[in-house]
Amino acid sequence: NRIANALIARGVGPGDYVAFRLERDLDLVATMIGVAKSGAAYVPIDPSYPHDRARFMVTDANAKCVVTSSKLDRAFDDPSVAGAVAIVNVDDAEIESAPAHRPPHRARATDVCYTIFTSGSTGTPKGVVLTHRAVVNTLEWVNATMKVTPADRLLFVTSPSFDLSVYDVFGARGAGASVESAETETLREPTLL
Repeated sequence: NRIANALIARGVGPGDYVAFRLERDLDLVATMIGVAKSGAAYVPIDPSYPHDRARFMVTDANAKCVVTSSKLDRAFDDPSVAGAVAIVNVDDAEIESAPAHRPPHRARATDVCYTIFTSGSTGTPKGVVLTHRAVVNTLEWVNATMKVTPADRLLFVTSPSFDLSVYDVFGARGAGASVESAETETLREPTLL
């Protein structure tokens, strides 16, 4: 709610795009949910992407702002990007001091929920756009087909730049199940995983 309210205070809402570039932790999950609550669409940028690709995605998506951390925001030091978008650091006082109440519902079924960019292996990466209606239909189908209940727990291991992450964050929670996020170091160590 704090992330959503901080974005709304910056004028973010339906029709806007908010990119995020974050490590795999609670801030990443909170940002995905916070952007959705603001009514905007999110654009995930994997921290392992080269800075040029990150800047391209922000520019191509016409992102109004980028949510990142002070550790990762150096990808947006380029004045041509930094001058065009606002940088919001999840570890700054702006988020901590934002209201914690639930913002009013802002998104419609036909609004864009997210844009995920293709790998670009066959040329320039392209943003694939999905609406809230399409996302909700898919999440409800998976939950019904897999019989997901509040007793279930899901390990979130998917990159947010891959569409399965949408289910990992929103789908299981929609059925009342718990989601545990595997941090980057855990994904690289089979014993921990």
